[in-house]
Amino acid sequence: MSSLLLKITALISMTIDHIGAIFFPSIPFFRFIGRLAFPIYCFLLVEGYEHTKEDKKRLFSYLLKLLIFAILAEIPYNLALYNSIFYLKAQNVLFELALGLIALKVYDLFKNQHLLSIIYLLLIALFAFIFRFDGGFAGIILIIFFKLYKDNKKHIFAFIGLIQFLVIHLFIHILELENFTISSISKTLFEKAFLIGILFAFIFIIKYNEKKGYSSKFLQLFFYAYYPLHLILLYLLTILISNNYLLS
Repeated sequence: MSSLLLKITALISMTIDHIGAIFFPSIPFFRFIGRLAFPIYCFLLVEGYEHTKEDKKRLFSYLLKLLIFAILAEIPYNLALYNSIFYLKAQNVLFELALGLIALKVYDLFKNQHLLSIIYLLLIALFAFIFRFDGGFAGIILIIFFKLYKDNKKHIFAFIGLIQFLVIHLFIHILELENFTISSISKTLFEKAFLIGILFAFIFIIKYNEKKGYSSKFLQLFFYAYYPLHLILLYLLTILISNNYLLS
């Protein structure tokens, strides 16, 4: 699979995920398919970093685009998924990817100083957790595992990264329970079974053929702009449905 096909796969998966979260929250199939998106975007971030890391200007431009579209997407994200202009309990995924890009640079700067590298990366991951970036603590770790996979060409790094991402998210859901009983934990694990979809991203990632595929400035802009635009459209659709415009 080329980089372009991976982007299209992640885009479709993300769209299905958001449709499921907004309109069909009781149907886990949508969320299962949607679990492919974040790991693929994290992998593509690493790929993008590898192509820009030697050019400070291009790397800064990459980071700046992520931050600009993260800011543009925040209100649409809040409205579409939480029906609120401001929602401090979650921030959109582009903030996580921007922080992940910083983590990759930190990793390269301190990779020969193992202790310092671990400390800085854990601090960055903690930042993602505290500010509730979509992907959180585990997302930053996943990005670093994909970097290890890229550097060492060993599939085990990618798979371990996905496993830790799945386990940490399940663990967080269990910690959020009011009563820690076998029944409540079992129920939570059953309800969150769609998270297993995370592991299926491995199939797409190892099929990557190191080729970019068709590319243009318009297409690059489209992939950035699609994120806030599709959230705006989904939010407008919820308004139309709630006012019975589509049902009458």
